[in-house]
Amino acid sequence: MAHKSKSTALIVKTMGVFSGVQSISILTSVVRTKLVAVWIGALGVGLFGVFNTVLDLLGNFAQMGMNTVAARELAANTARSERARYILMVRRICLSLGLLFALLTVGFSPLLSRWAFGDGSMTWWFCLLSVAIFAMAVSGGEGGILMGLHKLRGVALATTWGNVAGLAVSIPLFYFWRAAAIVPSIVILLVITTSIMWHYAHKATRELLPDGYGRVSWRSSLMDGFGIIKLGFYIIISIMMANLGSYLFLVYLNRTADTATVGYFQSGFTLVNRYVGLVFAALMVDFFPRLSMSQRSRRAMSVIVSQELSVIMGVMIPLVLLFIAFVPVIIEVLYTGDFQVIRPMVYMGIIGTVLRALSSVMAYVMLAKADGTVYMAVEVASAAVYVGASILCFNLWGIPGMGMAYIIWYAVYTLMVAIVYRRRYGLWLSPSVVRLSLLAFGASVVGCVMVMATGDSVAAHVVVGTVGFMTAAVILPGLLGRRKKNVKVK
Repeated sequence: MAHKSKSTALIVKTMGVFSGVQSISILTSVVRTKLVAVWIGALGVGLFGVFNTVLDLLGNFAQMGMNTVAARELAANTARSERARYILMVRRICLSLGLLFALLTVGFSPLLSRWAFGDGSMTWWFCLLSVAIFAMAVSGGEGGILMGLHKLRGVALATTWGNVAGLAVSIPLFYFWRAAAIVPSIVILLVITTSIMWHYAHKATRELLPDGYGRVSWRSSLMDGFGIIKLGFYIIISIMMANLGSYLFLVYLNRTADTATVGYFQSGFTLVNRYVGLVFAALMVDFFPRLSMSQRSRRAMSVIVSQELSVIMGVMIPLVLLFIAFVPVIIEVLYTGDFQVIRPMVYMGIIGTVLRALSSVMAYVMLAKADGTVYMAVEVASAAVYVGASILCFNLWGIPGMGMAYIIWYAVYTLMVAIVYRRRYGLWLSPSVVRLSLLAFGASVVGCVMVMATGDSVAAHVVVGTVGFMTAAVILPGLLGRRKKNVKVK
């Protein structure tokens, strides 16, 4: 019981910290975009979008999933010598990949400029963007090292201060330089974040790396790292396929409807997928390393997954009810009254977030087991389901149907992951977690049906919100109470 209480306390604490970190990241991003829109206009927003899209594409390849791979390998190998070997290996791989993709960006900068803008006028800006791509590669490796060593404070501080400092520096740049400040602001943000991450990672690994360990040849490190690069490749292909699926549907939507419809869809998808997804912020930084440490024991993995889900589902029950209750207010604050048409999509999408929580936790088992081919196959199939369900539901019901597509997508994904989880790995979920998951799913369905069946009446929102506050008052103190009890024991 004491061990379970300690684990729950750790999960609650980490979830709170990294949900806050993600909230700050989102807030600084919103402020940065708002300033660009006000001071530079549509041109600035467009430039910001293009350069960030290229950065995401090339930066993800430069990282090659090293943040995930490094976290897994360091958590799974606790021997000092093995950890030292992996730390050196990850750093050299990330430096090599970062340098390679930075040089490729410089070399192809004229083509990138013509592809994105129709001429070579932005060539030098793409050359400057190569610095940000190199920083992304280094940051991914150092962040993965911190997560694998469970030095989460460094990850939180680097992310938070990087975003805050990046915004602070960007404000005068946007004001005085206007459009010319777009790429420098992106580069400065990533350089600051990477520098802070590098500082904390090297501080954490100073005692692990003995004197003279750096004399191991680069060739040896890169050859030994082929296995983890392979897993990283599977991860990055999975990410690219998911991005491709999103892109294909947006192209379809833009051609069959109009750009305004694309905007409504993107707004609703962001609300459901990004903002509600804050509750999942701690999965990668805390849960995944702990799961990787236990990847040789089926019982231990099952227990860790069940513990994580018990906390997440406990939080999801009041969260989905409160989010449904305040959807009209949230839309009004983040967008404008014109975007209220996305309400039905968001209501139904909330149901899908419960399935997303359940499937995401189980899916990390594939990565903890380094089962790259299976993980890639499941993610590619998921992308295909997303595109198919989105096209079908949009043709049947328009924008509101996209909420149903989100449910179908994650229902199928949950089924696929559950089959792999049970059949391939022989793992299980505790009966209490199954009941809690059904309760969270039921709460989201009831809340959605209540507001939609009453025509979005104020009374329905008040009832759903009241029930949400009541369940929060009952469930959350129970989770926090375990943490307080654990502190007293210490």
